[in-house]
Amino acid sequence: YDDIDCNIDWLVNSLFSRNNYFSNIFIDLCYLEFLKRILLMRRIKKVIVCNRSQKSVFKHYCKKNDLDIIIISSESIWKSAINYLIPIKDIMKNFITSVYMITSKDKNRIIKDYNKEGIILLDTFIIPSMVSNGKYIDRYYGDMINYLPNDIKKRCYYTPIFTSGSHIPKFIAPLKATKKQFIFNFDYLKFSDYLYAILSPLRILNNKIGHYYFNGYKITAILKSDIYKNLANPASFQGILNYLFFRRMKLSKVKLKLIIDWFENQVVDRGFNKGKSDYYPSSRSIGYAGYIVSNEFYFHHRPTKAECSYGVIPDKIAVIGSGLQSDIRKYCSSLKVITAPAFRNKIIDFGEKTYLDKIINNVIILAALPVNKDYARDIILMLNEALNYKDNNIEKIIINYHPVLKINEIEYLIKDWDKKYEISSKSFSTLIHDVDVVVSNSSSTCVESLNYGIPVIIAGSKNGITQNPIPDSIPKYIWELCYSVDEFNFAIKRLLSTMDKNRVMKYNEIAKDIQKKYFEPVTKKGVMKFLQI
Repeated sequence: YDDIDCNIDWLVNSLFSRNNYFSNIFIDLCYLEFLKRILLMRRIKKVIVCNRSQKSVFKHYCKKNDLDIIIISSESIWKSAINYLIPIKDIMKNFITSVYMITSKDKNRIIKDYNKEGIILLDTFIIPSMVSNGKYIDRYYGDMINYLPNDIKKRCYYTPIFTSGSHIPKFIAPLKATKKQFIFNFDYLKFSDYLYAILSPLRILNNKIGHYYFNGYKITAILKSDIYKNLANPASFQGILNYLFFRRMKLSKVKLKLIIDWFENQVVDRGFNKGKSDYYPSSRSIGYAGYIVSNEFYFHHRPTKAECSYGVIPDKIAVIGSGLQSDIRKYCSSLKVITAPAFRNKIIDFGEKTYLDKIINNVIILAALPVNKDYARDIILMLNEALNYKDNNIEKIIINYHPVLKINEIEYLIKDWDKKYEISSKSFSTLIHDVDVVVSNSSSTCVESLNYGIPVIIAGSKNGITQNPIPDSIPKYIWELCYSVDEFNFAIKRLLSTMDKNRVMKYNEIAKDIQKKYFEPVTKKGVMKFLQI
């Protein structure tokens, strides 16, 4: 931050993102640190690294420390060529998205008679699963707006980001058909704004970064490689458009009373919040973190002091349970954090639960697959291995998957056990009542399952960083982390062998504590307190 002119181009760049799904910097550094620790324990003759930038960094380290090690990169010339072409491909994507946005612009949708007190702007996303049979289903804020008085409801406008430009023309009609009000950024943006965003890579390349070091490594090659590969990333492109959207609203004299950001601290959020900071500094803003994930992996969700000082973080962050407040302050103790209703989890039963003693002879498993294909694959492969052991008494495995996951790309993994698997389109809240255990990773459904008193097994990653969203304060009595089929088999026996009265009562006690700490009920009072209106 101190060495680079932190304009909007850099603030939405991968270098600053800290996002492991967006940037490879962290995982590259993890590999290098692993190598250094191995070197302390044994002599190494040859090392195979993942990519050419890792090779460059480790080669420099070996030369500096007089280490005679053969270093080979597993990255082929073909893969290097593909990586070199990524920015060009992304520029084409951004151009196509711009065409969809420009051709979808409708000046008649621009609202000229805004409420004098100012409007409430709610940031959201539109994915295909949210539009079914021509009807819009809000999977972010649920029916929050129905808890508001009519005078406030009239001031609420949702501003959506479409996950693909091609979705815009076919999804506008279903959105407009709802009772909710929408403001589309492309109705305000001008041709020059798209041009400015598309040309961002040239401005980035015009700034040269210096040499940087990490634990004895000169990591400049890794940083430059990551910057180049993400020069024109569509997420950064959307982040810049978000920023310019606030400028256009200001020029159109739109008065904003309150801005709600669906807060994941991604680069699209940073463009959104930087726009608010620069053009609406006196308007209140809240970042709504309506989820529970593994913040040891998604550590970019935790704002830093630098991010706060550069205006890319909302005034306050709202989490969905008091038990989540301290974690999100990990890197910035002065961060203002409040508790807000868990809109996504409204259907959770917050009343008293009772369970009958039972001996589980035939186990029904719910495999809750996350958005990432590799992590979903880890779950399926572990379950396939477990099916080879008849002692597990697995009767059925129901697959419930994230709406963005392309399930057809991993269906081949279950073809040998197709009689045991059932791919369900039913909601998680419907399926959870009929299963004995949930197997997942990285998803909020892990904690939601525990809330129902259903034990959880986290499938550890064999090739990446394990994502475990279950907070440390939740006792392991009701969940387990497994890296091998032997650990999985043991977990099944420990968690499910006999559901006697004592175990049921303990599960019930843990579930009630989870409800209290991690899922704030959705009530009119809670909604009004969240919005502070």
